[in-house]
Amino acid sequence: MVRFSNKLLLLVLVILTINSIPGLAQGTAKEEILTNETILTLTKESLPPNLIVNKIKSTKANFNTTTEELLRLKQAGVADEVINAMISAGSPGATTKVNDSGPVDVNDAASPHPWLSI
Repeated sequence: MVRFSNKLLLLVLVILTINSIPGLAQGTAKEEILTNETILTLTKESLPPNLIVNKIKSTKANFNTTTEELLRLKQAGVADEVINAMISAGSPGATTKVNDSGPVDVNDAASPHPWLSI
């Protein structure tokens, strides 16, 4: 019985050690954020535009969509549908705005009415 307990204790210690070493634990990987440079690399490597668009839709992104950058992307051969997906990913309508002001009671003048602008 003591031998089984020692083995169990050793196993627990090994698991705890592995989880505490950066890079070995599953949750330590950096979250991927797409940038213009990522898109240029994917395009250069000849990935199909529809695959790049799907990647844009499923991954966080931080795109520079200034006119100058859009021209640079186009000159580098990035497909129009990819550029359009990049613009859409950065547009205000692409994210859902959460109303953190609490419940709205349209009959209560003191209740927040976010759709009204005075």
